[in-house]
Amino acid sequence: MFRQLHSLVTMRELDEETGDICEAPEWLEGRGVSVETALEMMTINAAHAMDLESDIGSLEVGKIADLIVMHNNPLDQVGDQLLDNSLMATLIDGEVVWCAVGSSDWCDRAGHSSLGSGAVPFEPAPDDVVSDRIAVSSARESAVIADFPVEGAVDGTHDEGGWVSGQDSPQWIELDLGSAVAVERLVLWVDQAPGGHTEHRIYGGPDPDPSEQLAVVAGNTDWGDRLEAEIGRTVRYLRIETVVSPSWVAWLEIEVVPAS
Repeated sequence: MFRQLHSLVTMRELDEETGDICEAPEWLEGRGVSVETALEMMTINAAHAMDLESDIGSLEVGKIADLIVMHNNPLDQVGDQLLDNSLMATLIDGEVVWCAVGSSDWCDRAGHSSLGSGAVPFEPAPDDVVSDRIAVSSARESAVIADFPVEGAVDGTHDEGGWVSGQDSPQWIELDLGSAVAVERLVLWVDQAPGGHTEHRIYGGPDPDPSEQLAVVAGNTDWGDRLEAEIGRTVRYLRIETVVSPSWVAWLEIEVVPAS
């Protein structure tokens, strides 16, 4: 969302791979709109285009209160400052369904306990925890929030400190097992709010950036769900790419199960 808002206002785009801001082509220079207009385009005007402006698109009595709360007010930001923002909370039908770490006081005042990435402890049932798992030598990611590095998703602790990209899909996390290992399956613990349809593609191989697709996991998921992907291959590198998600891409924990 923040990248879209920034692009509408500045006509520039953020390169997700390098972090560089790409300048607008000459024919687009100076054609950006105001922050106010961009927000209207993304909310009430979009609702009008779908003939849903009587239900969504603005905060009014009688409408569905689906909204987000931002840390920074975009109306107070200029140019590339619009990229310097993040979510405090997500509300669906007026109820807080996700709350960022550090914002629990606000969420509690809003009348709901904290949910989502790192906001509440994550403790799967004992029978669900994989006791025999392959240790991950190292991991890397497409994007990350400083407080939730990629190592948090493969540390075996099953606490709330997993990996959070801080970005919309597509995003990926890649695991290096240190050597070629026979892998039976992956167990993936979902860090996602709000719930909704997701699609994850699993790639594997002997080298980094593996391109051979080994599995696809898709369906309606929510925070704390357990997913499994059958691998049945000997690989050193595994790459989990989330191509569809209604929230920032994140994982609470990823377990690599060896072949028996």
